[in-house]
Amino acid sequence: MTRKFKKIEPKAYWVPEKVGEQIEGEVTKKGIIVQTVYGEMDVVEFVTNDGVVLRIGVSGGLKNSLEQVKVKEYIKITYKGEEFNKKTKRRYKAYDVEVARDEEPDNDALS
Repeated sequence: MTRKFKKIEPKAYWVPEKVGEQIEGEVTKKGIIVQTVYGEMDVVEFVTNDGVVLRIGVSGGLKNSLEQVKVKEYIKITYKGEEFNKKTKRRYKAYDVEVARDEEPDNDALS
């Protein structure tokens, strides 16, 4: 029996470089743990409108927001640049996270 091999490419990560850069897509996986030189890192995976599968590391600037997002929700992440945390005295990468959710109908408007 002859086996045919297919090269497996690593997943691409979205790493913004400029303030204002955005990425959007549907969340496909949460809770992925990967090993880095700094230890374990939580990762969220999503697919863009173009069908590209991307991952983003869940850093301090994203953790709170992405915990509120569910798999299959459509999100947009905007890089805001580095900010300074007065409490920890450390710089961190800041992001805005928006989620597209169906709005509840206004019952008053239907009457």
